[in-house]
Amino acid sequence: MDGAQVGFLQHRAPALQKKHGLPIYPKMGLCHENYRCALGMENWIRIAAQAAPILQEQWARCRGSWLVPAKGDVMWKQFLMFLLLLAAPQLNAQDTARVTAEQARILTMESAWNQAVQQKDAAGLKLLLAADLVYVDYDGTLMNKTEYLASVQSQGLHPERVVSEFMNVHLYGAVAVVNGVYREKGVKNERPYALRERFTDTWVRQGERWICVASHSTLIRH
Repeated sequence: MDGAQVGFLQHRAPALQKKHGLPIYPKMGLCHENYRCALGMENWIRIAAQAAPILQEQWARCRGSWLVPAKGDVMWKQFLMFLLLLAAPQLNAQDTARVTAEQARILTMESAWNQAVQQKDAAGLKLLLAADLVYVDYDGTLMNKTEYLASVQSQGLHPERVVSEFMNVHLYGAVAVVNGVYREKGVKNERPYALRERFTDTWVRQGERWICVASHSTLIRH
């Protein structure tokens, strides 16, 4: 939406609010005379987001009927500010969708990790873990990638079920921190075992891939 369209928005908003059921804010309308008055940023965004499709259709019919303010004057600056406010909700939605997709992807890999441990699938685990993995087990044992894979493939270990109770993903750009609780039960050295652990995994994005660089778990005793 350009400056002329914004001017058209300010001119047409009151009538369009009434016709199309858009929200009307008493004494804070989008009229041409008072658009610089006490209309708050939140209300600008709400009205703009809901009015945009209708106003764009109206603009197509009446294009050129509203004067475009000259660059550099006060009105032009007000128009540019409005354009930024109008774009904000859409950009926020796009960012949220991207974050949600990345979080879902990481949660899927966490679940794949559980399945790989349950099935003692070392090849699958290698794809998820960094070469310089730092792994701290619930008993304080510190392991690198090779040592961790060897522990998973131990002849005396037979996991029957490995499942997460819940997981949360916190994204920090190319780094993600996952915390949660998981349960594991099976047979170890011919004796049944059942563990409930709180864990924190750190993932790093390398190109199009996410790999786990560090993992720490703590035994929950209650």
